[in-house]
Amino acid sequence: MQWFYADQGKSIGPVEENEFQNLVASGKITPNTLVWHDGMPEWVKYETIRPKSDVVMAQVGGTEAPAMAGLGETPNKEIMARARESLSGNWGMAIAACVLTQLIVSAFFIPYLNILTTFLLSGPFTVGLSLLFITVTRRQEEAQFSMMFGGFHRFGTSLLAFILLFLLYLFWIIVISLGTGIIIGLTAFVFKSMAFTVLVSVLIAIPFIRILLSYLMTFFVIADNTEIGGWEAIRRSTRIMDGVRWTCFCLYLRFIPWMLLVMAPFVLMFPLLIKVALAGVTSPADIMSTIGGAVIYFIAAMLWSFIGSLFLTPYIWAALACFYNDIKDRSNG
Repeated sequence: MQWFYADQGKSIGPVEENEFQNLVASGKITPNTLVWHDGMPEWVKYETIRPKSDVVMAQVGGTEAPAMAGLGETPNKEIMARARESLSGNWGMAIAACVLTQLIVSAFFIPYLNILTTFLLSGPFTVGLSLLFITVTRRQEEAQFSMMFGGFHRFGTSLLAFILLFLLYLFWIIVISLGTGIIIGLTAFVFKSMAFTVLVSVLIAIPFIRILLSYLMTFFVIADNTEIGGWEAIRRSTRIMDGVRWTCFCLYLRFIPWMLLVMAPFVLMFPLLIKVALAGVTSPADIMSTIGGAVIYFIAAMLWSFIGSLFLTPYIWAALACFYNDIKDRSNG
């Protein structure tokens, strides 16, 4: 029998039975080491030799081992497939949780009050949604709608994480904006080329995207670790995202066609408006007809986008939860 085992996030093997037992005896393989051999459905801790986590299966042939869950080895295509599969039978609950969260956090769009509720409630509700979608995607227990309020059990930690992230984002925005202004000013003065200035502006956006992705898993970490603090959750998010930021960015890119589909009526509205403007409508009857048609079109576009976002938002949440499940064990801290 040939064995594989995990060492510092990498799959080692195959090793023969005798060598494997020597590794166990020497302490190289501990009770908590993930192991696998041909015939086993998934990687498991050596102390159990039985399934303990929701593992993403890879194609098994000969002595090729399946991908290890929690170490970031699952392709984005599989991540999205797992997200859709986990939402099967849970769409209603997922949609309701996302909509209710948006309404409460925005204080039902009441001016001024929504500023206060956004500041106080965004953290706890984000943790709650993270907990809900982690449970949905792992399928180890039945997800409950009440989980969306789970962040309030750790209100202080959730709020602290939100405040810290707000301050971190504000700090980096100021630093990057200042740097961008200086660099763009210099390039515009030296090269006197608008195209080059635009290129530099796009390139400078890369560090900020990297920062956003580094902190992306903070609330998933809090939802998944009941004893962790706000600052440590941010640090752990940074650690587990190290080396997979590009993969996560590409995961977001996969949603662009869906986003365009949701926003399609508004995208199509601009050429229609240009066409109307060029037509030179002047008579009152034509103007009223044009306005009436525009209003009807706008209402239909809003309805289309609203219905589309009802399904797209839980889909993105589920995909991010699956991505978190796939990378959560990359951190040693």
